[in-house]
Amino acid sequence: MAALFVAFEAAVFLRPQPAFLGLLGELHLGSQLMAAATFFLVAWYILRAARVGSTIAAVSATVVQVSVSLFVVAAIAVGLGWIAPHPGAFLSDVIAAGRWALGMPLEWALEGLRSAFERISGAV
Repeated sequence: MAALFVAFEAAVFLRPQPAFLGLLGELHLGSQLMAAATFFLVAWYILRAARVGSTIAAVSATVVQVSVSLFVVAAIAVGLGWIAPHPGAFLSDVIAAGRWALGMPLEWALEGLRSAFERISGAV
């Protein structure tokens, strides 16, 4: 058990430190400055995480707004009789639109690869 504790202590406390912490340690400025620098780094990374979180929240809010808007427009269109709510027809239209949306870029990419291989094989 003691060997396990020693191995854990070596892995945690003897691992390489960031360069500036090593520099501060080399300057013998004391543990208070080291603790202050560590707290500054923790605060900086928390701030960065909060910024990423706020970006994710903004994107999620936009997705919610757009989806609610689409459902409201669909409800109005169905209510006015502009579209018929037939699940089979709707699903086939969605599948056709998905195949078109995924098929065109895939077709363009395959055509680009095909022409690139033809140019390479023609050059060799």
